[in-house]
Amino acid sequence: MSQPHVIVRAATLDEDPMVTPQMRIWTSHDVPWLEHEGIPSHPEWQPGRK
Repeated sequence: MSQPHVIVRAATLDEDPMVTPQMRIWTSHDVPWLEHEGIPSHPEWQPGRK
């Protein structure tokens, strides 16, 4: 079954992927310098996700 999204941990990238994140999840585990303005974020899964 394919998923309509991709989850990428920013620290695993060697180069700029040239795409803009649409949402941030699991932000309760983030360090302060990972914050981005204007992108919806959720401390765990986004609402409605089970």
